[in-house]
Formats: sequence, structure tokens, C-alpha cells
Amino acid sequence: ESSAETEERAGKYLMGVARQVQAAGIDPEVALRRATVSLRDHVLRAEEIAGEKSLADLKDDEKSLIWERAESEVRDSEN
Repeated sequence: ESSAETEERAGKYLMGVARQVQAAGIDPEVALRRATVSLRDHVLRAEEIAGEKSLADLKDDEKSLIWERAESEVRDSEN
């Protein structure tokens, strides 16, 4: 399967999900925007927690701890 075919299949899947979300009374664009902002905040907080260290250079267990802490802090700040 070519890259273009894979992208087309992924696009159809995403459109199907958007239709289901809309059918549930939720604006899919607003939902995606909120999720994107939340992910951005999560990544930025994880980078702040890591300090001078690059997240890419950390061991998986260190990354997991930082990611979980960032997720908790972002979630708390959203409430």
C-alpha cells in the first residue's frame, strides 16, 4: 500500500469518527482544537519538568514519570 493510499484510508477513518462525534451532539472541530491545546500544554509542561534535559534523551522510565506528572498538573490546571 502506498503512502497516498494509507493517507486516504486514514482520512476516511477520521471523517467517520468526526461524523460519529457530530451525531453525539459534539462539534468535532472544537473537540479536536481543545484536545490539541491540551496536548500542547502537556508537552510544554513535560519539557519544563525535564529542565535542561532533552525528553528524547531520557530513559523510558524517566520519560514516563515526567509525562505522568505533566499530565496530572495540566489536568489539575484545566479544572
